[in-house]
Amino acid sequence: MKKLLSFLLIFTLLLSLFSCKENEPEGAVREIACTDIAAAYQNAGYTVYHGEHNKEGADTVCDVICEGENDTVYFTTYFTEEDAKAAHEKGQYNIVIWFYATLMGESRWLKCDKYGKITYTYFEKDSLAPFERLKALEDM
Repeated sequence: MKKLLSFLLIFTLLLSLFSCKENEPEGAVREIACTDIAAAYQNAGYTVYHGEHNKEGADTVCDVICEGENDTVYFTTYFTEEDAKAAHEKGQYNIVIWFYATLMGESRWLKCDKYGKITYTYFEKDSLAPFERLKALEDM
């Protein structure tokens, strides 16, 4: 009987330890800081330009520009997910941006995507590898 009670006590203790998890809404996205993005791309060998917007009335939190050998990735962090969603919809498949880029000698299609409060634009999917690793770490 003592063995059974000991087993149940240990089982209950272990169950309570491993079942404690922070409650997040379904589909919630954890935030990635601008400095984390900048550090990840610097470690990957990109030239990084990072600007925080601390002024009152700013539309965005920060911008990060990551220039690699063959591609440039632009990250913008917004204050709310609604602002990020609006910017994503505005920038996705924008013919004006494509036309301007073509005039500047860049005939590839600029792709726009969103993760939480962050929007990012890029030409080649391979250039997102450091950001994908950051997202994987945040989702753990």
